[in-house]
Amino acid sequence: MNIDLSFTKDADWKNQRENVWIQWSASLKTSLTKKDFSIVKHFFMTGEERPEYKLSDGALLDYFPLQSQQGWNYVFENMIVNPREYRDFFNESLQDRSDVDLFPHKAPYELARWDYFLGETFESTITSRVPIAGEKVTLELDPHDVFCRI
Repeated sequence: MNIDLSFTKDADWKNQRENVWIQWSASLKTSLTKKDFSIVKHFFMTGEERPEYKLSDGALLDYFPLQSQQGWNYVFENMIVNPREYRDFFNESLQDRSDVDLFPHKAPYELARWDYFLGETFESTITSRVPIAGEKVTLELDPHDVFCRI
């Protein structure tokens, strides 16, 4: 599966993304070396991994420049090594993120993430749209649990 990330070269998009990076990345500076910080920023801005630093599966999903169904499908199918990440991403998508300052890079995409998993009507069984680490992943959902997170 290929993906077009040419939009990451657009000057307006880069400026907007840089502003999000500045707002959010301060917390990373304390936990990463300068080199690793630079590599994470490169992925955040371009979607290109560097072989000398392996981002966690969760970071790949959260930092990928194309935050949409197409982008998440691409990351799940081509970059994720642990199928369990599908459930983790689902659970994270249902968490409260009303503090936009804490997650400015995620805020614009929250509803799209809900739609990615839950769609128009609730189904108690959902299956990944693409294979993850070579296999489709199925989740059994408790309607009460999902409702309580709304």
